Amino acid sequence: MPQRALALFGFLLFSVFIGMFVASCDVTGTVNMPDGGADVGLDASGDVADLTTEDVALDLVDETSLDAAELDASELDATSEDLVLDGVSDVADGVEETFDIPQPEGPAPYEFGLVQSPITPWVVERFRAIAAAGTSQNDEVFMKVGDSISASAAFLNCFASPVPNWGAYAGLASTVDAFNAVSLPGGSTSFNRTSAAVEVGRTASWALSGSPAPINVELAAIEPRFAVVMYGSNDIGWFGSDHAATLRWYGDNMLALVDRLLQQGVIPILSTIPPRDDSAADDYWVPTFNGFVRALAQARQVPLTDFHQTLLPLPSHGLGSDHLHPNVGPGGGCDLSASGLQYGQNTRNQITLEALDRVRRAFAGEPPPDAEVLSVEGQGVPSEPMRIASLPFVHSGDTSQSSSRALSLYSGCSATQNESGPEVVYELQIDTPSALRFAVVDGPGVDIDLHLLSGSVSESACIARAHTAFSRTLAPGTYYLVADTFVGSGGGEESGEYFLVVMPCAAGDPECQ
Repeated sequence: MPQRALALFGFLLFSVFIGMFVASCDVTGTVNMPDGGADVGLDASGDVADLTTEDVALDLVDETSLDAAELDASELDATSEDLVLDGVSDVADGVEETFDIPQPEGPAPYEFGLVQSPITPWVVERFRAIAAAGTSQNDEVFMKVGDSISASAAFLNCFASPVPNWGAYAGLASTVDAFNAVSLPGGSTSFNRTSAAVEVGRTASWALSGSPAPINVELAAIEPRFAVVMYGSNDIGWFGSDHAATLRWYGDNMLALVDRLLQQGVIPILSTIPPRDDSAADDYWVPTFNGFVRALAQARQVPLTDFHQTLLPLPSHGLGSDHLHPNVGPGGGCDLSASGLQYGQNTRNQITLEALDRVRRAFAGEPPPDAEVLSVEGQGVPSEPMRIASLPFVHSGDTSQSSSRALSLYSGCSATQNESGPEVVYELQIDTPSALRFAVVDGPGVDIDLHLLSGSVSESACIARAHTAFSRTLAPGTYYLVADTFVGSGGGEESGEYFLVVMPCAAGDPECQ
């Protein structure tokens, strides 16, 4: 019994010490850790204290070697519930306060130069929101959507069989195994299935046409969670030399296609298109079309792979003898060795598999692979325009959300169009003479026109404008780019979402002045 009394005395002394410590704090709380992590105690200054809930909570068996059931509640001045510091039960002066881990900063900008778009905490939350729209989708199934480049037997099909050479990418094997574990109709897997949404010579418009549309047929057949999407190589010359009209048409179709996938709870993985080395006129516009795809992926916060970027350093741009379709290494498309990745289709297989791996792991709950990144500076109004910090540049916005209506008739461009609807203003600083192409794509029922101003945000400062695209060689100085809302003859404002591209012109491009 003396030993028992001594233990009880020690426990009561410890309780008094804790009570004094808690009473000395003005505010108590915890940082709520994700995934069931231990709460971290905060002292009155807001600093992390040395005591955590695990330090303070009293386990009577571990700390006193006594059976808690043997202690009468009347003998105790405090219980473990009184002493645990959390953000709900308060023990100091009746003050209630919680401390939360900072939330994701906001949508991730998809900077140029990265082969894979960032997957940040914000992007992961976006994935989960998309998935909530399609509870029947299989998280280990993807569909292919595209033209002849995606119809090629060398595109991903070989991952349904043992990979001949992983090279430096053996870490992707688990993702291959995961998608191969699901047998699809006909005994295929996601890798070697013949997709109803893939066909030679097709465009994004085709995928949405018919009843049922090819994309709907494939969605119903395999209920995928992901879709690997690439169109554009055929689209880009659809209206001949009128690339601006083609860009509007392509943009409308790609926007509709991506949004249809999202409505079904499918996460699209978009891709830039290869060079069009078979046609210089079309190839000059490839970066602009790819810029739109980047802006669309960024707007929807879905994955993007920059296939075009990976091809440029390869021999013959990684293209075959037709200068249009990616070539394949002698060891097959799944040879991911250094020598195999000198070929276009092998490179596409590697970056596509990497994208699938990144999104599958993040969606499954693994830590996001990328940190939060800063968004565009500025508010998009004349007094505080959004800053175009570097070129190339893409952005998506919505004029219906703008409070600015400062500009209407752009007299400097002798324009007669009524642009009195809301606008979004960007600032561009040019340090050396630069030939640039400016383009804007908007959705159905929306009419956003683009205006370039020199030196000030005023209608008289307009030096170029267009409904879709224009080019200009700019001398050093400060310029402003305005995405403005057209107002029809009936007074209706056609405001809404738009996608902006500012792209340096390729050398020799005859359409760039």
